[in-house]
Amino acid sequence: LGVILGYSQLMMDDITEGELLENLKVIEKQAKVCRKIVADLLGFSRHSYSAREAVDVNTTMQEVIILVEHAFSLNRIRIVEKFDDSIPPLVADKEQLKQVWLNLLNNAADAIGEEGLIVVQSRRNAQGDGFTCSIADSGPGVAKEHLGKLFDPFFTTKQVGKGTGLGLSVSFGIIKDHGGTISALSPVPADYLPEDWEKPTHAGPGAVFLVEFAGIAR
Repeated sequence: LGVILGYSQLMMDDITEGELLENLKVIEKQAKVCRKIVADLLGFSRHSYSAREAVDVNTTMQEVIILVEHAFSLNRIRIVEKFDDSIPPLVADKEQLKQVWLNLLNNAADAIGEEGLIVVQSRRNAQGDGFTCSIADSGPGVAKEHLGKLFDPFFTTKQVGKGTGLGLSVSFGIIKDHGGTISALSPVPADYLPEDWEKPTHAGPGAVFLVEFAGIAR
């Protein structure tokens, strides 16, 4: 794939117009799609060494938000942060956690399309023995019959070519490996969205993904 992509790009440097250029663009685009599929397959199957340390979960979420908020804003998607500062550190692989947040944020943006709201929230459990991180969106929501399949490998509700159906499976594996659970609700319960939010007329019932770590607070 690297050779196909590399040579197609080299040829595109020498060809500035015409049908051949358009054909090369198709080759480049599809090679990138294949590369993404292979990367997701490797991520799903690989059990790589995990370097773990005490991590501020709120910070990992904020770092990922900084990466995506500009791109999301181009589609008029706003991100609201509501973090609980009392959450204890989590012994985790920081980069793996950030991969989960990135997957969930991209899924939320894909669901919304244009103009909407994503709420990223963390809260300590009432009993004080754990915490929950959530990412809620104002998209069309998830059909009831699909909720139980979201974390199955290769299951996707996206259009052909838009997703491999492995992002949520990878996220599920990472969170499980860290002793947590991940689940989804749709429609979004009211307490996961701001009370003063002016809901666009085209907004749907939305979905919220919950990542829970129990019994680890100190």
